[in-house]
Parts: sequence; structure tokens; C-alpha cells
Amino acid sequence: MLTHTLGFPRIGADRDLKKALEAFWQGQIEEADLQGVARDLRLRHWRLQADRGVDLVPVGDFSLYDHVLDTTAMLGAVPDRYGWGGRLTRPPARSGGRGPGGGRTGPAGAAGALDLLAPRQADGGRVRPTEPR
Repeated sequence: MLTHTLGFPRIGADRDLKKALEAFWQGQIEEADLQGVARDLRLRHWRLQADRGVDLVPVGDFSLYDHVLDTTAMLGAVPDRYGWGGRLTRPPARSGGRGPGGGRTGPAGAAGALDLLAPRQADGGRVRPTEPR
């Protein structure tokens, strides 16, 4: 029988990702440093699972900040009202879920709260994949 996990907590044993992400947002480290922490965590977690006998280790499930935001961007399903340019880039991680004007677009912001109550699709309801994950 093969064993498989559906994902693995990405934050790290000592909250490594959270610390690196907050340092990045505060300008204390560069994006390359943040990406290095993320890479090291992915490798460490893959090895940990494989060493524990997991046969099918998941890949492509890592997110720097918000996996739902990443998936929404990857599918091109971000509503036009957020002013997103249509490419999957690093700014969602840097902005911490903030819109172009700096206002919260996640659950803490008014727009996010409304979206939780009445989810909306991208304008016209079209999903436009931007790039593979």
C-alpha cells in the first residue's frame, strides 16, 4: 500500500516562514532571502516526509502567504476592481493581501468581508490561467 499526504504545514518548525515573511515586509531582508527560506523549507519538508516513509510526497502546494490568493491569481480569476495586472508575480506576497492603494483586500478589509459573504467571480466570470504551478 502506498502512503500519501495531501499537504504539509509550510510555516516550519520554528515559524521560519512567518518570521522571514514579516522581515521581508518590513524591508529587513531581500526577496532572494525570503525565497531561500521558502526553498529550504520545501526541501526540509519533502525530506522529512520521505524519511518517515511517505511514498507520494506532494509538490506545488507551497505558498508564501495565502494559497487561496495564489490559486486565484494563477487562474486569472482576480476581479478587475483590484487593478491586478494579470501576471503571477511576487507582489501578492509583498503586499500581504493589500490592494493597489494599500487597503486590505483580505478578510480584515471591507471588500474582503463582502467577498466572504457574497463571493464574486472575475469580471465576466471568465477564468484565464496565467501560468502553471
